[in-house]
Amino acid sequence: RKLAEGPLHIAQQPLEESEVIWTREFVEASGADAVVVATGAKRELPDIEGADGRNVFGGNALRSLLSGTGADSKLSFAQRALVKAGQRLLNIGEHPDRVRELSKHWMPLGKSVAIVGGGLVGLELAEFLVERGRHVTIIESSQAFAPQMAIPRRWRTLHILREHGAELLLGARVLAFCEAGVEIEDADGELRMIEADQTLIASGVTPDTALADSLEGIGREVHSIGDAMDVGYIEGAILSGARVGRAL
Repeated sequence: RKLAEGPLHIAQQPLEESEVIWTREFVEASGADAVVVATGAKRELPDIEGADGRNVFGGNALRSLLSGTGADSKLSFAQRALVKAGQRLLNIGEHPDRVRELSKHWMPLGKSVAIVGGGLVGLELAEFLVERGRHVTIIESSQAFAPQMAIPRRWRTLHILREHGAELLLGARVLAFCEAGVEIEDADGELRMIEADQTLIASGVTPDTALADSLEGIGREVHSIGDAMDVGYIEGAILSGARVGRAL
């Protein structure tokens, strides 16, 4: 309920991980006067040949790969065993910071990694990998890296990447993914093969508006916050939530 009109009412229901209840019907039955949608962003693989290959990982698959919570079909038996052992021994699921420490010693990634997308996510992922001894190539289709980053932070990250020998490609177009790496057309129109053990997709992140769209015309206040409204920094997500919270 709106705070100004009476006590706060929170709809709660035990959830199984695979159970989806946040639907228009559930919201209508909840009796809520206002709905805050915080469904975050969605990550989709590009519609390019080979994007579903065993050595190509989108954001969700990469996260589950490093945390040991999924993507098993793309790992060898030995890799799966090592990831599961690390998860069990270090309780990675409840302590994500341990992934950062464990990854300094071993990761289920080869020595060469291609990253498609040179935005905020791509640059920070590349920095994480070069500091763990990986040779990284960033493939960005536009003419600038991470324009949404603060300038000092962007300069520092690019400096670190160059210091570690990362290859930074602007104006490059991905043509296909294959076992050997990524086929691209570079900024000069030349066809190149970027050799890589794995390719990580750091592009294609957009607001997940499916729930908010389904609530159109529901007759209640609907507010989207965070990446469900506009993909950006955590500070922006917190600010959008605070604004809606004050308004309610």
